[in-house]
Formats: sequence, structure tokens, C-alpha cells
Amino acid sequence: MLVTAHHLFGPAGGFEQTYPWDEVPGLIRKVSARSIGASFLQVETSDVLPIFGAHAFDEHGAGHDLAVFPLTDDAPEVPVLPLAERLPRRLEKIWMLAHVLNRNPEKKLYPACVVAVNEHSITYVFEDSTLDLTATSGAPMLNGKGEIMAMNVAGVNTKVKLLVIGTPATTIRALIKQSAY
Repeated sequence: MLVTAHHLFGPAGGFEQTYPWDEVPGLIRKVSARSIGASFLQVETSDVLPIFGAHAFDEHGAGHDLAVFPLTDDAPEVPVLPLAERLPRRLEKIWMLAHVLNRNPEKKLYPACVVAVNEHSITYVFEDSTLDLTATSGAPMLNGKGEIMAMNVAGVNTKVKLLVIGTPATTIRALIKQSAY
């Protein structure tokens, strides 16, 4: 499965309006993604798993900021990152796996520390407060075992620290299961 943030189906993703969860399947003709580790590896799908009630993050958290695209087994060589079975602990170190603007393209892991956790959102602070998080929505936040702990959703730079929220892997798993995939 390819998982990303639902808010990308709005202005953050280049659309003029924000699309509700039940209109997303009608927007999709094809989704393609390349492996961050080997750009010659690519997956494509035209399937959408509608996540009931999906919407952009809000004051209640990032718990439903989710879009899911089932993949076939046609690309078994593309690495799959597993969803963690548990929420991270407060003060646990996690890493964002992403290409970050204006950074060495060879660097792909950016450390952060979990500062708050609940079933709807994980809040973390990046060690480097100067990161530009543009185009990192949907990036996986990994633990030391390489499991996805959260999906990066939104951040704010407070001039002192870079405070970010993500959708927990446990919530992603539950919403996929509820969608009867």
C-alpha cells in the first residue's frame, strides 16, 4: 500500500479546493511513486482505498489525515516499510525518511524526538530546527527498527524549535482495517 496525507488533495497539493474523502477516488487516474533509496524502482496504481471521514489535520489532531492506494504485487523488489504495532513513547527518537529541500540529496534521515503522544496524533521536535519541511507531508517517521511510527503531516517553526505532528501508525492500521481492505 502507498500511504500519504489526505490534505494533499487540497491547496497543499496544488489543487484549487480541498476535496472530501468521498471525492478522492474520482480524482485519481494513476498514482506513481519512486523508491527514495533507488529511484529506478517505481510503483503505480489506479486503485484508491476510500478512508471514511478522511480530512486534513485540524485542532483535534492528524488522525484522519490519510489517503491510501492499494498496490498489486507487481513490484516485489520495491522495499516495504512495516507499520509499527505500538505508539512511540514520549522522548523516543524517531527519524523522518525524506528528501528535504536545500539539503544534501544523499541525506535521507532526519532525527526528531517525540514530545507528545495520543491515539490521534504524535507530536515531535526535529533536532535541526532549520529544516524546510515543504513537500514532506506523507513522509514516514521511523523508529530504530525501521518501522513506521507515524506519517509526517504538518509542522510549525517556533524560531526555537521545529514542532511537527504526524498520524500514528496504529491509527493508520485501524483506519485501513475499518475501510474493509
